[in-house]
Formats: sequence, C-alpha cells, structure tokens
Amino acid sequence: MKMVNKIMSFIGAFATFYLYFGHQYTMALVLLVAIYNVLKLESYKYDLLVFFYICFAHNMTVAICVGFLLAFAIYNLPSRKRGLNRCPTRLSKDIGILKSGTAVYIHNLTSNMQHNGRIGKIRWFDNNRDRYIVDVGLETGPLALKVSNLQQLIQNVEITGIISQPEYNGQKGRIARVQNGLLVVQLAGGQKLQVKEEKLIVPNGTRVSLQNLSDTTYNDIKGNVVYYDRAAGRYHVQLRLLNKIVKVKREKCKLL
Repeated sequence: MKMVNKIMSFIGAFATFYLYFGHQYTMALVLLVAIYNVLKLESYKYDLLVFFYICFAHNMTVAICVGFLLAFAIYNLPSRKRGLNRCPTRLSKDIGILKSGTAVYIHNLTSNMQHNGRIGKIRWFDNNRDRYIVDVGLETGPLALKVSNLQQLIQNVEITGIISQPEYNGQKGRIARVQNGLLVVQLAGGQKLQVKEEKLIVPNGTRVSLQNLSDTTYNDIKGNVVYYDRAAGRYHVQLRLLNKIVKVKREKCKLL
C-alpha cells in the first residue's frame, strides 16, 4: 500500500505540473526523472510513466494520470458495508504491535516453563521471526516469545457486563496476570477480580487481534483500538494489514 500511495502522489504531482507549465516543461521534467532514476538505479519506479509519455505524448499521458487519480479516489471512499470505513489517517508501522517498554505477563509456555509467571518488558518486535524480544532481567539476555505467550498488562481497564456481581461494573483497574484462562484485574480499591476479556473495556490505543468473525478475512488481523462506542457496544479498530477501521464487539477482540 505504501508503494501505491507513493506512485499516486507522483502521478498527482505530474498532472499538476503539466496543468501549470504545459508540455515542454513537463517533457523536460520527465527526462530529468528518467536520468535521475538511471543514476540512482531506481528506474523500476517510474519507467511506466516515462514510457507512456514518450509513446503517447502529453494528451494521452495526462488522461491516463487523471484516470488513475479518479480510480484511486473512488477506491478510498468510505464504505458502509459491514460497518467498515476507510482509515482516515496514514497507517503507522506500530499498529497492532506492542510498543517498546510495554509491560507483559508471560504464560502458557510449554518449553522453558520456568519463565511462566514472569513479568517483562517489550524491547522490540522481530518481524522476521514473528517474535517479541522481552527483557525479564536474566543474565542470559532477553527471551524471544510469541504473542500468544504474552499478555499486555493494560492500565485503566473498566469492568462491564458482570451480571452476578453488578457492583463491580464501572470500576477501573489494571490487568495484573493471567490465571486459568481468565484475566486477573486489580481494582483501584485493591480487590482482585478474575474476568473474561469481553468483560473489559480497554483504553484507546490498546493492541488487539480480531477473532471469530463471520467474515474470516479479518480473523487474526491485529490492530489498535481507536475508541469504544458505548451506545453500539463495539470497538472501532484500526487494522495493521488493511487500510480500514472496523467496528467489532468486545468478544471479537483478543487483547494482546
């Protein structure tokens, strides 16, 4: 998607330059770009545009540029289907990725089980290995762990939807650990409560992974919570791999 955006930006700049300065100056610009690309060994980026301009001259090339721009604009119009919206902001590299310094609880390790129950801090995400590098204060160095073995210790979570103990609803606390598949939340008053993930409302920016959606295209895609719509009972989640914001129920979001 980054490359598409760069190409579209270049085409837009090209069309604007042509409208202001005309054919002769545009031809000179195209030749300069071609020379620059050859010198920088980056000719693969814009050779198609140069080819069109030389073969079909300015009228056809401008028509092609306008066509590309219109198609790109139409493609990025907001879509209401299944509550999906095009993302209004530029995608960031850290969408769906736990930030450096994030406190995490280690659990469910089947090898090196001695590390279960440790609390560590994220150092970075190794994209090639699909592992987080986690510092737990060992002399042997940090651990490389899957996200499924980590639970972010999220601050300022809100309890909601508990029928058996409604007095806890609306109270806030922090995730302290994982126990028997449940999250242990330490409330502001000091009490600890075991709850399912869907019984929590997490703050904006929390990293989540989508799960159990009827449209399987989005399952396991990670993203950031933009905000929680209390009236609709849904998170608005900005996705990492797709330029979209989706609206999903709490139980469809797994907290990272």
